[in-house]
Amino acid sequence: MAPKLFATGTTGYVGGDFLALLLETHPEWAIHITCLVRDQARGESPKATYPGLRLVYGTLDDGEILEDEAAKAEIVLHFASSDHVGAAEAISRGLRKSGGYWIHTSGTDVLFLQPSEGHKDVKTFDDWDGIKQCTGRPDSAPHRPVDKVVLAAAASSSIKTAIVCPSLIYGEGRGLGNRRSMQAYELSRLILERGAGFVIGKEDYMWFNVHIYDLSRLYLSLLEAAVAGGGKASWNDEGYYLVENGEHRWNELAQEVTNEAHKQGLIKSAEAKILEIEEKDKLKAVGVALWNVKSRAKAIRASRLLGWKPHERSLMAEVPDIVGSEVKRIGIAST
Repeated sequence: MAPKLFATGTTGYVGGDFLALLLETHPEWAIHITCLVRDQARGESPKATYPGLRLVYGTLDDGEILEDEAAKAEIVLHFASSDHVGAAEAISRGLRKSGGYWIHTSGTDVLFLQPSEGHKDVKTFDDWDGIKQCTGRPDSAPHRPVDKVVLAAAASSSIKTAIVCPSLIYGEGRGLGNRRSMQAYELSRLILERGAGFVIGKEDYMWFNVHIYDLSRLYLSLLEAAVAGGGKASWNDEGYYLVENGEHRWNELAQEVTNEAHKQGLIKSAEAKILEIEEKDKLKAVGVALWNVKSRAKAIRASRLLGWKPHERSLMAEVPDIVGSEVKRIGIAST
């Protein structure tokens, strides 16, 4: 039997790609899905493409709508902001009325080591033996306030929760709204607009990544497990899923983007000089992960329990498409 679903963020990058995969896999579920959409203009495309969907209009500040829709649903998928505490609390209130499953989207920024932790060496997090370290991050960590709302809901009620924690996401989305991620694409944009490549510093900072298609497959596996009454997935205090397909070095990525931009005739040289201090403020759009060298992530739980394996090409192999998509988006011409 098709479940009653309520989803937020389905016109965004992650939620939009997942919705496309879900309705490709289970088209008969469409009439049982309710999506929160900001306004009617944003709802036109989903309504036309997926006529069976039920749309409700509102924002994450509309707590009564979120609470009411969560109470009606058997499963809630929250793809919108991982930092909106009020929205998370509203979803929690709704699900407490009826029970059900809550699949929430966080992010690996929560793994940034905080000054209070005092680590000098690189720390590797994993979601299996190290699950309590993932669910017990300091309150000062990014996304932690909302993670706490989700974990508290599971601990004090009949709600079953799973927190999905993706890293840098790449690849063109299949959704009906935003199909572009931020970090690698903003890095590419900056190099193209600057007209020259750069690296960030002498020390080569690293982070981890996952393709949007692989991420959506994990969400689908969790959803199908919830529909099966929990399935092989773990939930609540053990329902925390890191998502990654290996690491990248930021300077290696910046050099690869530079090489590709030069190959496509978009910049004059493949030389990537160290970015001047006064220019580094432009990197804010790329995100603070650029400067993090003290945490790493290993995704184990999804593989062991759900058989999840990344299948898509690597971030470095995606660079030509990343550069090409930014060329189209901002209208850069060949030199």
